[in-house]
Amino acid sequence: MIRTRALATLLAGSLLAALLPACSKDPEPPPPKVAGEPGVIRFATGSPDLDALSIVPVVQEALPVSADLNARLAVDEAVTGRVGAPVAARVTAVLADIGQRVGA
Repeated sequence: MIRTRALATLLAGSLLAALLPACSKDPEPPPPKVAGEPGVIRFATGSPDLDALSIVPVVQEALPVSADLNARLAVDEAVTGRVGAPVAARVTAVLADIGQRVGA
């Protein structure tokens, strides 16, 4: 009896919680759709996305021949397979080029 009453109370509360958002006054209007050209991005006036953009004139500069950058190369182990020979041997000839299809 107590379990049934608790279950009924839980279901009634869940139903009430699901229906309460439908009682709001006015739904928010969808953002205006801007028809545009392919490859062109347009923002509505006053859009918060415009705050992240800055427009500056183009300046031509010489690029350095080389630059020292700190980097670390890592292999994605989820998509990498390790290939090894079960015996020790020496490769004496390679009969295929990189990217060429080979058979068994």
